[in-house]
Amino acid sequence: MYYIKIRGVEQVTFYFRSFDSEFAKDVLEYGTGDAVGTGNFNYIGGFEGDLNDNLPEPITLPTNETVYFQWFTDRNIQRQGFELVYTTGKMYLMLK
Repeated sequence: MYYIKIRGVEQVTFYFRSFDSEFAKDVLEYGTGDAVGTGNFNYIGGFEGDLNDNLPEPITLPTNETVYFQWFTDRNIQRQGFELVYTTGKMYLMLK
């Protein structure tokens, strides 16, 4: 389980540089909240399989909550895993 809380910024954007896991066996889930397993979290999505030829779009989330990433694996077939980086910044809303 990876918890990420960055103070003093309005948003954080996560980028995958690589992602390769065993489909339907090794899954990376993410969401917001700081108490996974107790009901105090918001599941947003997950990734599995070999996504290197079509990496997921960047994930931008506000930092008013803790962001979590949770890795589930059956530890059976070893693949490359994932590399995830992030940037921070201010979030602007344009209304027309």
